[in-house]
Amino acid sequence: MHHKEDSLNFKPAYRLLFRYICQIVSTVYRFTLRYSTFTLVAHCVLTGISVTIITLGLKLNPDRDSLVGSDKLYHRNFLEYKHDFNAEDELVVAIESDDLEKNRRFVELLGRKVEAAHPPFCDTIYRGDFQLLGENALLLLPIDTVRQLESTLASVHPFITRIANSTNLLAFFETINTFFRHGATELDGNAALFTSLISFLEEIIEIATSVAEGNLPPITPGFSSLFGPSSEGIKNLYLTLGEGRIFLMLVKPKNGTDYEQVAERIHQLINEAQRQIPGVNAELTGQPLLEIQEMSQARKDTTIASIIALIMCGALFITAYKETGRPLKVILCLVLGVVYTLAFTTVTVGSLNILTLTFLPILIGLGIDFGIHIVSRYEEELYRMRPPLQALSTTMKKTAPNIVIGAFTTSGAFLAMCLTDFSGIRQMGFICGVGIILVLITIITLLPVLLLTGRQNRLDWYQAQKFTLKKKIYGILTPNPIIVLVLAACITFAIIPVIPRVRFDYNLLNLQNPHLPSVKTEMKLIQHGSNSILFCVVIASNATDAAKFESKIKSLPPVAKIESIAGMLIDNPTPKLPSISNICAMAKTIEFRQVDPLPPPPHDITRTLWSLQGYIGSIKEYLLGQPELFKTLEALREKITVLRRTILRGDSEVISQRLHNFYRELYSELADLYQFLANQSCEPRISIDSLPPSIKSKFISRSGRILIRVYPRDNIWDRAAQHTFITALRQTLDPTNSNYPIITGVPVQLYEYSALLKHSYEKSAIYAVVTGLILAWLHFRNPKLLLLCFLPAILGFIWMLGWMGLTNQAFNLANIMTLPLMIGIGVTTGIQAVSRISEANHANLLALSTGKAIVVSNLTTVFGFGSLIIAGHQGIKSLGLIMSIGVLSSMFVALFVLPALATVLLKHLPKHKFTSTHIIRHSD
Repeated sequence: MHHKEDSLNFKPAYRLLFRYICQIVSTVYRFTLRYSTFTLVAHCVLTGISVTIITLGLKLNPDRDSLVGSDKLYHRNFLEYKHDFNAEDELVVAIESDDLEKNRRFVELLGRKVEAAHPPFCDTIYRGDFQLLGENALLLLPIDTVRQLESTLASVHPFITRIANSTNLLAFFETINTFFRHGATELDGNAALFTSLISFLEEIIEIATSVAEGNLPPITPGFSSLFGPSSEGIKNLYLTLGEGRIFLMLVKPKNGTDYEQVAERIHQLINEAQRQIPGVNAELTGQPLLEIQEMSQARKDTTIASIIALIMCGALFITAYKETGRPLKVILCLVLGVVYTLAFTTVTVGSLNILTLTFLPILIGLGIDFGIHIVSRYEEELYRMRPPLQALSTTMKKTAPNIVIGAFTTSGAFLAMCLTDFSGIRQMGFICGVGIILVLITIITLLPVLLLTGRQNRLDWYQAQKFTLKKKIYGILTPNPIIVLVLAACITFAIIPVIPRVRFDYNLLNLQNPHLPSVKTEMKLIQHGSNSILFCVVIASNATDAAKFESKIKSLPPVAKIESIAGMLIDNPTPKLPSISNICAMAKTIEFRQVDPLPPPPHDITRTLWSLQGYIGSIKEYLLGQPELFKTLEALREKITVLRRTILRGDSEVISQRLHNFYRELYSELADLYQFLANQSCEPRISIDSLPPSIKSKFISRSGRILIRVYPRDNIWDRAAQHTFITALRQTLDPTNSNYPIITGVPVQLYEYSALLKHSYEKSAIYAVVTGLILAWLHFRNPKLLLLCFLPAILGFIWMLGWMGLTNQAFNLANIMTLPLMIGIGVTTGIQAVSRISEANHANLLALSTGKAIVVSNLTTVFGFGSLIIAGHQGIKSLGLIMSIGVLSSMFVALFVLPALATVLLKHLPKHKFTSTHIIRHSD
């Protein structure tokens, strides 16, 4: 005698939950059929309203900050920092070529184009020019730097005095000739000055040649080479990487301009600059642009994937059922449900983010399942020669409640995400969970009306005595459940050893499309050891504390460099004052004039250049012991020859004006520099109020707090580097976790964001299991049946992990969503299978419409996720791939392993035998 729990025929209609659901479905079904015209009109009106809401209100939000709840302390710190310091993320222009000087000219040209733009749309930083520090610049510089500048100015003072009297390019070259004429006698005492002059002159000749040819606007070479070695001077003056191979320009929007508009305008200016200075590669990157392009790529991917998913699911449905009418009606209901979900999202959430954007193909793949199960059972009843209305009533009475329970199980798995700490995951769970219910309601209310409306394709057919392929397979497997279970156990135990290989990739950069320009540029900067983009921020309440923190930070191995003004504010500038006074005095002794209004005759310039070549040749005998300098002078003579030929060969009037404009820029820049030095302050103390606005806004908050920028030594996108860097700062500066000093910034956001996202999905998976257990227990009240319900989810998930281990697939911050999804989908499939087995009292699912429905519905889910495989966004692509494998695994478990285990656990089940049948299919 069998125990009660051994029986599958447990009469679920008497279960409380099932009875309530049956009553609700029956009431809704009768209402929609009685008022079918009202139902159709209501859906048309709702669709129109929904489309209007979506068109007017739905937005895309690429900001990752909005994905994290403000209740987190680290996120509150970050938002407070951005508000208090008016901090905006910067875009980065990376300028690259093998020519250091060409890079410098390009960044200068691009900088001028940005500054000349009207209306102004952004601020730029591309030079570390101390003139940006204002009248207190020398007070803010280290004392060694001030003394070095004093010595350099004293060395070049005689030469600059002569240049100040040169009011045109001809006079300038005559001054150079004078210097070289006395170069032989002055060489021993002024070797450093002579070397600097050669580098400076070489740059001027080269740029003047390009200007004369019309290939370059009048960009001056700057005076870094005059005050020191050329290449080192340039690399120190500009933001450079890779020994000057890459120059950087930092771009920050202003006047309310958004990042997308700034990026578009910068790209236009880059294209203009590249036409003027060819051979330079310039690309834009930075955290804001990475987020914008990631969102754009994800939007494109999900739009295409949604279309593909809809087409493939419809095609599979039509092919599997060999008709078009009913599948198209199901697809119509699905589309309306998706539209309602988008409208609901617009009203409640207002926007889609990088996580919630993927819900469309997911909802398509899952939502179509409800229609498939209804159509499958409806056609099964039709095959039994029942009238359409009776067949539909039976379907809504026996199958629809199970669909509702399965839908609530899947929806519950999504809604369980709302219990997590991650705002973006809560939104994803909320939208998908409600979306599943909205699609279910649409199908329950509209599909029955559509099934009884219009003319279906008439396809009457008779099935003779034969075994179909599926029945042959099942005929082998169903009578031999032990074989099936042994094979399943062998597969499971074989793949368990490879599961530990599955790792988790925290790197957000690896999720993006590697072919996007911003991503390629970011990777290039990382390869060149860039620490100029992402940095941590340490915030102290006063300068004294900031200086203490600064000294501790400097000793940390993971720190590459820091930027701070704390030392400037507390240092005593008195030892610098004599040098500053001397610098000011030397600058004031030089009087610059107005550049001549008209250019000098070009033939006079060529004659002076010819003389300069002669003077250079006359001092070679003094340079025999200095081969490098000798070689440099030879190159200089060659460049002078090129310039002379360019002037003589072209239009003398045009070239003369071009060179005159160039010299005006050169002379003006030198005059501005000495005026700046002459106006330097010699006050004995520096106050916050005396700081220039560019420094004050960067390092001093509105409330007077002091900021320290801390740059990592290693790749901050890498999880290990993040952990080492942030942990070192926290343990050194705030070992008691008192939140003082505040340690924040993009690296902290990345570190905490990725950990919270992973933890939240793990929690949501646990909540999904609990939700599934509760719903399944309320439905079945039987532990064996409960085990069978969860078997597709458990075993399918194990097989998916095994495949990941074998193929070296990693979890990441996008595909970790598979944890709750696999539970919801697997349990729903299990409920459908167990419910139908209990009703039919045999385990041959493929002999029933439910087996076919499980195959088709799971394959449509695979198509829904599989459509994501074409995505350029690597995170979305991996989500589609892994979920496809997972759903296929759970489907095979539900079709073969679950019935075999049910046969073993529940001994009373008779072995099903296929008999000859004549099934007449009538059109409704």
